[in-house]
Amino acid sequence: MKKISIIFGTFVLLLCGCSGVGNGPVKTIQTLHEAAMEGDEQTFTKLLSLAEGDIGDPEEAMEVIRELTMELGGVKNIKLVEVKKDQLIDEAVEDLTEEFGNDWTLVAEQMEEDSDEVLVWLLKKVDKDYYIFYGEDLSPDEFLKIPN
Repeated sequence: MKKISIIFGTFVLLLCGCSGVGNGPVKTIQTLHEAAMEGDEQTFTKLLSLAEGDIGDPEEAMEVIRELTMELGGVKNIKLVEVKKDQLIDEAVEDLTEEFGNDWTLVAEQMEEDSDEVLVWLLKKVDKDYYIFYGEDLSPDEFLKIPN
């Protein structure tokens, strides 16, 4: 468990300079959390409007994200990292490219301080904005190339 936290922390430190600014993928996930905290259903549903499957009741989905945000100490304390394709295992890149095309981006979000999993968001840029297409809880060793 500690190994996963250390690995994720290392990726956070190494990748902070690569994180998007403005309307980048990391900012999009931050905006999702802000919208959930503020009860801004319009922004929340817009960011998820192209997601695979039905998000269900937007208010319930916002509540889940709001609770996660509060558990992590607020939006400013959430650890988000844009994960580059060359940091992913080859099988993950192949599978995601087959399903979503070449123009996807992943953002990893630490779910809890002592969790073995991260929340992985898949985003695509449509026109000038990033939209969330998919999200899943994963163990970093399921998708990252982890140095031995």
